[in-house]
Amino acid sequence: MDNKHHVRAFKGFETWINFLQMNLKMFKWILIASSLLSAGFTLIIISNLNDRFWQISGWCLENMWWGLINNTMKVFQPAWDIFWQELSQLLPFYLTIFFIILTAITIFTIHYFRNRSMKQEENKYIDGAKFISLDKLLKLLSEKKTSIPIADIKTPFDDETKHFFIVGRTGSGKTQTLKRVITHLQTSGSKIILYDNKGDYIPTNYNQERDIIFNPIDQRSTRWTIFNDCTSKMDIEQVICHGMIPGSGGSRDPFWANASREVFRGILYYCYRNKMHSNANIWDVLSSGASKIVKILNTIPEGRTGREMILDSSSKQTQGIMAMLLQYTAILELMATEDGGFSIRKWLHDPQPGTLFLVNHSKSKDVLKPILTLLLEMASHEVLSLPDDYERRIYFFLDEFGSLNNMSSIIELLTRARSKGASVWIGTQEIGQIEKVYGKESRQSIVNGCASKLILSIAEPETAKYFSDAIGQIEVLESGESMSMGPSDVRDGLTFTRSSKTKPLVLPSVFQQFPDMEGILKLSNYDYCKVKVPYVSYPVLNKYLEIRNDMLLENLIKKVDIYKKTVENAGDIFFDTDERINKSDKPNGRQDMSFIN
Repeated sequence: MDNKHHVRAFKGFETWINFLQMNLKMFKWILIASSLLSAGFTLIIISNLNDRFWQISGWCLENMWWGLINNTMKVFQPAWDIFWQELSQLLPFYLTIFFIILTAITIFTIHYFRNRSMKQEENKYIDGAKFISLDKLLKLLSEKKTSIPIADIKTPFDDETKHFFIVGRTGSGKTQTLKRVITHLQTSGSKIILYDNKGDYIPTNYNQERDIIFNPIDQRSTRWTIFNDCTSKMDIEQVICHGMIPGSGGSRDPFWANASREVFRGILYYCYRNKMHSNANIWDVLSSGASKIVKILNTIPEGRTGREMILDSSSKQTQGIMAMLLQYTAILELMATEDGGFSIRKWLHDPQPGTLFLVNHSKSKDVLKPILTLLLEMASHEVLSLPDDYERRIYFFLDEFGSLNNMSSIIELLTRARSKGASVWIGTQEIGQIEKVYGKESRQSIVNGCASKLILSIAEPETAKYFSDAIGQIEVLESGESMSMGPSDVRDGLTFTRSSKTKPLVLPSVFQQFPDMEGILKLSNYDYCKVKVPYVSYPVLNKYLEIRNDMLLENLIKKVDIYKKTVENAGDIFFDTDERINKSDKPNGRQDMSFIN
């Protein structure tokens, strides 16, 4: 064996010997003290149980005493015989009592010292973030008005409008948590806007008598026209243009998004002025080409800025702007035959309960993303315009939030909508999805805007570290022990120490090692609590997607015929446009703007 193994051997021996000596020392003193206490208790007990024995003992002792004084051994010997005879009869009973008491005292003493040792080894809380037991949290919540079930508890009613953030990898329990909340709210008759990106909710939570689906490729979808929810200049300037064409989120040059918005803005004004209010009309103009759009934008004052952006139809700038514009508005081609009377504003003001499902599909996610983001923007702005009402409730569920485009109103919704009765629930698998869309600063504002958080198992290391840092540090008085050893037994010893230490309340690795359906819950104004998400099996009632017939390849010929007719109509529109352009050059050829509020 090498020297290293010799070192390990004597260390193991010394620690074992020290452990043995300490235990023997403890048991020695415990047995001594317990024996004395047991003897005392035994004497007290037998003195009350057997008066005859004590009478005989007293008589014997008295006779023994006088026998010694008077030197009358005849008296002493019979007294001793009587005493010993009586004691030998009762001794087994007395010893039984003694050992029962000795055992009880010994066990109690060892248990006491064990608990004392555990308390000495516990870290004492000083300051910072900390955990609270589930029982204590439930006791505190019992004093509040609670409503929505989440994990093991029900949330306080007042906390609903402080918003919730739920993060967890696939299979961690995120969808189970949200589905349980949504089912509860639907049963209680609530107004819900639900973004369903993966098809988790339509099959189990959609009720055609009560709810509405918006998914332009689904035949069950409600039909909607952009101008149904357009009543003022700001609806065009801010809501529609920014909702359809997202910002850069700090990762790209904002010029391209801003320029595309200007062109889109001009097209919308042109269509509205000329009573071209259908989705097909808007798409006809969008797809007409840069040179034709330049002529169109030149006919209205709102189009001049956008016109300058694409004046040279052959330039790379124009090509880039048009590419981005068509990328985010391509959904209008699919909606060209789907005009209808639905209005999200009217739906929000309707007192009837129901759920609006904004549904995406993996095969159409990039195409549908802009229009779904736009509808959420419209809903957000409408909620923010409502009068204050702390009893009102309108719920936004945004699962897989990072799969949407940049919602410019989300931070305002989180910070200002509490008085309007809005409750926002954001779900994501990792923090990077949100940062990619919104940038670092806005991502931070979004997470901070949600006062309550449920952190489940996390797969991505950066997300685990982010929430470890977000939970914060804990300062504790930490216990420690050190062992000294030497050739002499006098030098062997164990020393206990306490020192102040600051450390993360939850290490990043803890989040990554969480089992499914377990996590950490943080409610507003309460400490962190470890919880479990109950699994509930929901019956499948609906198909996730019932695709429109005209979206099927077998109906492609019919679709081509429709497209040809659309092109012919577009030609008539642009012919009229040329006439309007000529009229606009005349002194009184400027269009009337009285329709603008």
